Amino acid sequence: MWESTEKRHAVRIMNQTDADPYELTAEDIPENFQRYINPASSDLEDVLEEINNLTGLENVKKLLTTLAARVRLEKHHADKSGL
Repeated sequence: MWESTEKRHAVRIMNQTDADPYELTAEDIPENFQRYINPASSDLEDVLEEINNLTGLENVKKLLTTLAARVRLEKHHADKSGL
């Protein structure tokens, strides 16, 4: 993946003379990996379901589920208090 990204980056920099040569953009990422940087769904439940369907990484899944619950709770409290 890195080699493909480097090649795409180099081509973009050559074609865009005003581009920052040290900045990677989504355009530099190969198409088959772009879905990971621009997820089709921003719905938290959909994202958690997709993550939980992956094999392994149980500790990461637990952490993300806990963080999601905290975000939901903080949002609930903020909505309730009018913040």
